[in-house]
Amino acid sequence: MRCRDYPRLREQVWEEVLPNGLRVLVLHKPDFERSFAVVAVNYGAADLHWRRDGTDCSVPAGTAHYLEHKLFDLPGGSADERFSALGGNPNAFTGCCGTACYVETTRNPAENLRQLLEMVFTPWFTPELVERERGIIDQEIKMSDDSPDSRLFEFLNQIALPGHPLSVPILGTQDSIRRITADTLSRCYRDFYRPDNLVLCVEGPLPPEEVLAIAAACAPPRLEGQVQSCFPEAMARPPLRGRQTLRMDVAMPMFAAGFPLPSLTGDGVRTELAGDLAMELLTGTSSDCYRRLYDAGLIDDSFSAGCDRFRSVAMLTLSGDSRDPDAVLAAICAEAERICRAGVDREALSRLKKAMFGRRVRSLDSFGATCIRLAEAALEGMDYLDFPAQIAAVTAGEVLDLIGRIRPESAAFAVIAPKEEET
Repeated sequence: MRCRDYPRLREQVWEEVLPNGLRVLVLHKPDFERSFAVVAVNYGAADLHWRRDGTDCSVPAGTAHYLEHKLFDLPGGSADERFSALGGNPNAFTGCCGTACYVETTRNPAENLRQLLEMVFTPWFTPELVERERGIIDQEIKMSDDSPDSRLFEFLNQIALPGHPLSVPILGTQDSIRRITADTLSRCYRDFYRPDNLVLCVEGPLPPEEVLAIAAACAPPRLEGQVQSCFPEAMARPPLRGRQTLRMDVAMPMFAAGFPLPSLTGDGVRTELAGDLAMELLTGTSSDCYRRLYDAGLIDDSFSAGCDRFRSVAMLTLSGDSRDPDAVLAAICAEAERICRAGVDREALSRLKKAMFGRRVRSLDSFGATCIRLAEAALEGMDYLDFPAQIAAVTAGEVLDLIGRIRPESAAFAVIAPKEEET
């Protein structure tokens, strides 16, 4: 295995690509008792359309999430029961652009890794088991629909990215999941859960050579056939403008504003970092804009801002609770205009870069989180631990260009208002 050394971070990553295309990463921690293993899949909720050997394929919304649930079914019973017997704590999640299955344990790390790989590489989608899961996911959708926090960003994506797969709820809808069958899941599994579309990352005491040997023994051979994602490279149509309001049972209005970046060319990670720095410079807790809004009682600790990136699509976002969301948006857009006239404070930007670097270094202490981030970055052909150089490379011009996109006429503005509030 090849070893990549990161002396500034005091980290080492061992890496190998198996003949079947599975990429294996190991953060060897010989003095650790805990072990964490994740299998990340380059397949998420927004992958609704693709081509296999020149043939168009499509599935209902919510299929990726449904498939993630059913991975825990095995011919001999539930994977949860097997992990429990081994002392493992498994879980999984589905995002817009990826799925991950993982297990954490302080006992039997090799056996838990084998069990994780067996679970991922053993499809078992019987009609009875698929039908049984439908009611569980239906309840999950109802709970999400009743949650203002969940609905806010779904609502924003529908406004900001109309017609794009990212505007579809990750869980799907009650109507769409009724159209998901065992055959639907089998087709998606065949096309996306192939070794060359996966990354395995392990953190803990297992030696890299042992991890590689287990992966080689458990993973299937390289699969035939050509699969091409049809994820749109840009928005399907322009975002809706102005304030769009949804009424729910909330005590105070909640808002989310999005400023879509139509398409990304070049390094998407760099755009994401520049976007985070731009929003921190504009509205971070140390900014004049944040202090004015906070002192006026227009925002509170729920306020956040940053850059959300989904492969080739990105969006600058602001969100929080406020008695007057329109005043918050107007004040932030005015501050963006002021900065564009005055230029970026390079000393302030330098401080923010150092703070971002420090946060990322501290996050390496979060067991398992680094493992997941490494795997997700590897799916894009990126190196997560290269962040010191990536942060340093962001220029003041890039940051200023993104701040210039914070304009009232560019905003997709989602507000969840109390039911009793009148317009």
